[in-house]
Amino acid sequence: MIYITEQEVKSLVTMDDAITALEGAFGQWSDSSRANLPRGRLPLPKRSLNIMAAALPGSDIFGYRGYTSAIRFNLLVLLSLERGEPLALIECGWLSRTRTGAASGLATKYLAREDAKTMGLIGTGRISADQIRAVAAVRKLEEVRVFSRNAEKREWFAGEMAKEFDFSVIPVESAEDCVADVDIITTATNSREPVLL
Repeated sequence: MIYITEQEVKSLVTMDDAITALEGAFGQWSDSSRANLPRGRLPLPKRSLNIMAAALPGSDIFGYRGYTSAIRFNLLVLLSLERGEPLALIECGWLSRTRTGAASGLATKYLAREDAKTMGLIGTGRISADQIRAVAAVRKLEEVRVFSRNAEKREWFAGEMAKEFDFSVIPVESAEDCVADVDIITTATNSREPVLL
């Protein structure tokens, strides 16, 4: 069995790779041989173990991912159906965030105008940077506005993102300012209240 670390995953998988892989997987969604087990939660004291599983149509490979946020456990196990043995154990915190961003990139690819160049992002948490990376992979962005209720966090986040990209990343003081007249809007929050009306 191969063990792949988080650093190795980062060196092997790009956002473009993730978007392409996700597009292929979504393209097989109607195949009756595919299997996708939605997230299940095992309650534990002060946390839960989250488990998701899937099988790729026409492939020998299936797998499952287990994670819990409280202790930063996030692993993907790939197995061979034919041989009945594990193929790989993969640290997948970074991969999971990249895949989450890739879904927004794929949605942007098909739903946003070809000339879309401005983006509003509500939320500056762990998955937010990958939302920008994914949209930037499919559209030539010129400006991204970011909003978080925490002013210090949105300033820091915008500064970090501005270092990574050659377009403007601007912190704004309200959700309304974030989304006014932008071409693409992405929300990346765990708010239980609506953040976009």
